[in-house]
Amino acid sequence: MGRTDDGESVIEVLEEIRNDGDIERYSEYIADWYITEIQSRSDLIIVAPFEEHDRDFVAVIKTPFLPDAHEIDTDEMFVEHERIIREETDKSIIYPFYDEFENESDSEQAHVYQRDGSQHYAKYWWRFLRLEEEKHPDELVEGSISQRMDGEAGEFDSLDGFIDFAAEEFDDEVGQEATVSIEIANTSFQIPLSEFQQQENVKLAKEGNTYYVVLSGTQPQMTVGSGRNKRSVFDEIDDLPRPSDLF
Repeated sequence: MGRTDDGESVIEVLEEIRNDGDIERYSEYIADWYITEIQSRSDLIIVAPFEEHDRDFVAVIKTPFLPDAHEIDTDEMFVEHERIIREETDKSIIYPFYDEFENESDSEQAHVYQRDGSQHYAKYWWRFLRLEEEKHPDELVEGSISQRMDGEAGEFDSLDGFIDFAAEEFDDEVGQEATVSIEIANTSFQIPLSEFQQQENVKLAKEGNTYYVVLSGTQPQMTVGSGRNKRSVFDEIDDLPRPSDLF
């Protein structure tokens, strides 16, 4: 476990930043840990406390410099640029871990984001904060399916084949937390893997060259906005056609 010269642990440093501690002092500790990590990259590290869900968090964000950020002018030596960093991050960490469904946080864990998914994770990114690896259910599913598809079995040749594999390979906890992305009619959405395992509320169908994704359940929720600006479009909706009127 990494410690500062004053003996403070990684968690204690993150807690200090989260609770209005000396951000300049504690951010320097984080930067030092990152620089000394093997294979770390020469990018910009941003440490930013913020509030969400009426809770305090701290984000550690890595973003590459733009290609011309280090440009040197031979006449003026240095050139001032309006923008030197990208607007999107390829790696970030949010502390503490927060479960929005249970509305609970865990100060012993953190969210780790790396672009392109688990198969492309750079271990130095989470190791520099001395985090221990714990795979998300999405990573477990991605790894198992990738291994199957790269082996002799290859791709699934039917929906039933995928459903049987998911039911045998993953338990209920993984099924509820892992998601499957579906894209149809220029619209994409994510469905819990458990819906395919149970085959109750999600149905895929085809007629001619037209495909259908049928979702069934209780009262749907339609919202606009996000976070504190998220608003429901309606309380109840009853004036809907019957499925038999549509198909």
